Amino acid sequence: MCSSDLPPRGKHGIASVAVVLPDTGSVRFVLTGLSSEPDHASLTALGIGLPPAVQLHHSLGLSWPRWFPWWIKDSTGHWHVARVRSFDARGNDLTVFKLRVTPPLSRLDSRMDVLVPDGSGWLQTSVGLDWTTHV
Repeated sequence: MCSSDLPPRGKHGIASVAVVLPDTGSVRFVLTGLSSEPDHASLTALGIGLPPAVQLHHSLGLSWPRWFPWWIKDSTGHWHVARVRSFDARGNDLTVFKLRVTPPLSRLDSRMDVLVPDGSGWLQTSVGLDWTTHV
């Protein structure tokens, strides 16, 4: 892969994101924020309806293969992968996720298409990115 095929390196920035993904039938995901660093981006999401047993299994080192990793296609056509970096199971079937997105998204990206695996296929949503907030 030549360097022109690689997405631009990220810069510090924050994009407002507030999107409810399509219903999986059992779990609902909500995107709540996106921040960018030079080497990665962080996507914050809520998972509503994850069974407590799934939360427990992850804390024991197993994964959620049914719902992760997520794939992101940016507005320039480059692909990114989002993996769970950390999570906080808050009870009542609510889990807060921090996802590490690599390679990083860039402030040149005006949109991201998020694809989430589901038992029957893929959930997909398109999110406009407004990089007006910089850190």
